[in-house]
Amino acid sequence: MRVVSPEFAGRTRLAWKALPQEWVNDRPTPRPVLEAEWWPAALHDGRAAFASYTADTYPDTTLPAFAAAKCAASQGYEQGLWYDLAVREAFFGRSLDISRRDVLLQLARETDLDLARFERELDSGEAMNRVRAEYEEGATFLDPQGTPSFVLPNGKQIFNPATAELTFDGDNIVAVGTMPCVGTGCDDQYRRMLDNALHARV
Repeated sequence: MRVVSPEFAGRTRLAWKALPQEWVNDRPTPRPVLEAEWWPAALHDGRAAFASYTADTYPDTTLPAFAAAKCAASQGYEQGLWYDLAVREAFFGRSLDISRRDVLLQLARETDLDLARFERELDSGEAMNRVRAEYEEGATFLDPQGTPSFVLPNGKQIFNPATAELTFDGDNIVAVGTMPCVGTGCDDQYRRMLDNALHARV
């Protein structure tokens, strides 16, 4: 998606909204679930730097990362996108505990954000209020199947169109459906989705 979206610059604009799965599911996503999803995600696109989580601490919540992403986005659209990507790479590729304030500040430095402003907004609680407001708005009309989920301008909801369907038994993956694409072959899936967004009508 990150590779394809610049092709649509000036024609479409992604509006990233917070819909934390731990609020949707009334619990933080258990570590075994995330670790089970690691390898299908890695198979999906080798361009992403997936690596097994090895740190001594593990995030028991993603809510601080959601709030931090809102702080980054307040400094600009592109800044928000780069910070969001940095958070994902930090967790899925670098074994960084994204529930920790010091890690979120480290990522803000690495993405060249105004650190004083970022820290001030993060500590004020206002960013978390925005996360809560977006969640409450989305929960009124969305049926999220997982992350990422997309909503076209006409209201049609699409779960990640390039991912295989996973079948769970409790917290364990027991079956993986056929992958619709792999690697660069998935780019066309996102192109079609964004093209549909251009032509969608309410």
